[in-house]
Amino acid sequence: MNDEETLYEIAFIKASTYRSGIVKALAEYEKTPKNIADELSIRQSNISGTLKELREHNIVYCINPEVKKG
Repeated sequence: MNDEETLYEIAFIKASTYRSGIVKALAEYEKTPKNIADELSIRQSNISGTLKELREHNIVYCINPEVKKG
């Protein structure tokens, strides 16, 4: 990833309070969507949708993609 792509991804994260909060929450250690929702006081459906966006941008990844819950 070059500097321009990195700046684009940073701007993408900062453009949303959900994305910013999730990235900060995950900087500490791995968490489930429910853990993130509880920590940020955001509905889990919003967390899941935002995580999908972040995965599509290769900002986060799922450590257990075969598991549908948790």
